[in-house]
Amino acid sequence: AVVSTQSTGAWCFNNPLKVILGTGTGPLPEPLLNGLDSDGAVIQSIKPSEDGRGVIVRVYEPYGTKWEHIKLSLNDTICRVFETNAVEDIRKSLPITKEGSERSVGFGLNSFEIKTLYLEKEPVSGQTRRASSTISTPSPKKKFRRA
Repeated sequence: AVVSTQSTGAWCFNNPLKVILGTGTGPLPEPLLNGLDSDGAVIQSIKPSEDGRGVIVRVYEPYGTKWEHIKLSLNDTICRVFETNAVEDIRKSLPITKEGSERSVGFGLNSFEIKTLYLEKEPVSGQTRRASSTISTPSPKKKFRRA
């Protein structure tokens, strides 16, 4: 994302780059995202989904401006994208568009809004996709009472 030099410098100062060296063998996995095309959106976090079938991406708008055309570029392993709430309950499906060889999903953000996106990955061979192609909402989480 392209932002003003002043706010970029402040963000970089408060969030210095950390290098974590690892040991391991084999190839690195393909990145799920190829980029975020927006002047006013920031990817806050990327994590595995609670159901294990996808990835959660949280994007937010930090400058107090409404943005109508934000584009998140995807790789070929993402088959469907949903907008969810913070606890990953699916709200609506977002269409994946294809321009040439690039696949992306578009959405908008209101001022200071945080948007949670569920990126469903193609099943690995031997796994099956969800039984239904319709949007299903996960079952409610258990509620616990205070003792």
